[in-house]
Amino acid sequence: ERAAAVDELRAWISHQDAQNRRDGCSLRLLRCGTVLMIVISLLICCMVPNRGADEAWGTSVPVSPLLRAAAGSGRGATMPRRRLSESIGTHGNYPNHSAFERPIDALRRLRPDRRTSDFPLILCAGHGKSATKSLSRALIMLGFSSAHFFGAGIYGLLHGNAAEIHGHDFFFKPVNAKDKHVDAVLDTPVVDFYNEILLTYPNARVILSVRNVRSWLRSQQSFYKNFGNGCANWQAPWRRGSNLVFGTECPSPEQAVKRYTQHNRNVFDAVPRQRLLVMDIPGGDGWDKLCPFLGVQPPNGTFPSRH
Repeated sequence: ERAAAVDELRAWISHQDAQNRRDGCSLRLLRCGTVLMIVISLLICCMVPNRGADEAWGTSVPVSPLLRAAAGSGRGATMPRRRLSESIGTHGNYPNHSAFERPIDALRRLRPDRRTSDFPLILCAGHGKSATKSLSRALIMLGFSSAHFFGAGIYGLLHGNAAEIHGHDFFFKPVNAKDKHVDAVLDTPVVDFYNEILLTYPNARVILSVRNVRSWLRSQQSFYKNFGNGCANWQAPWRRGSNLVFGTECPSPEQAVKRYTQHNRNVFDAVPRQRLLVMDIPGGDGWDKLCPFLGVQPPNGTFPSRH
C-alpha cells in the first residue's frame, strides 16, 4: 500500500508540473500579445495620423485610433486638454444678424449712394513700421506717384478729421486740378479707412505689408517714444492718427500688438484674394512679388530698404 501511495503521489506531481508548464506558456503568450498590441498602436500613431479628428480633439499631435477609441468609450485614456495656443482659431460662420456684417457691407448699406471712382488706386493697407517707406520708394521706382503717411493725411483724412464727418468722400483728389491723381496711398491714416477707400475705389488693388510681430513692436515703440520728442508731444493731426489706428495716442505694447494683428486679419478677410498682395519686405519679399501683382517689369537696382 505504501508503494502504491508513493506511485500515486508521483503521478499527481508529474501532472501538476505539466499543467504549470502549459499555464506558464499561456501567460507568456498573453504578455507577448499585450506588448505587440502596444507596439502596433504606437506605429499607427506615428505613421497614420488622422488630422481631422486630431483637430477636433484640440491637439496637433496625432492620437492613435486605439487611444481615441478607449477615450471615446469612457475606458482608459481621457481626451487631451487644449493648450491656449491650440484653442485659438478662426470662426468663419457668424450669426445671421446685422451686427455681424462685414464692416465694408455695413458701410455700403449705410451709404448706398456713395460716389465712386474707376481709378485703379494702389491701396497699401499695412501698419506703419511694416516697411511702408521702403514700399513707397519701390512704387516710385516703378513710376507710380505715392502719398505716404502724413502725405496721405492732407486729403482730409486727418486735417479734416474724416472719422467725425458724416458723408466724407474718400477721394484722393489732387490739390491742383491740373495735377495727376496720386497712384498709391500708404500708412496712417489709410490703415484705418481702408474699407471706405475700397468702397470709393472698387478697382483698387491692396498691398498688405506685414512684419514679424516682435520686430514690428520694437520699431513701433521706438518711433512713438523718440520721434518728435515722443507721442505725447505730437501735433494734433498726428495724435489723431494714432487714436484712429491704436485707439489711444501713446499705445502700450499690448494695445499696439492687439491692434496690429487684428488689423492684418481684418484686411486679409475683407479683400478678395485676386486683389490682395501680402508682402513681408523685412522678411525678403521684393520685386519678384510686387511687380507681377502690379503688372510691371522690375526696374534695375535692388529693392529699397528705408527706415
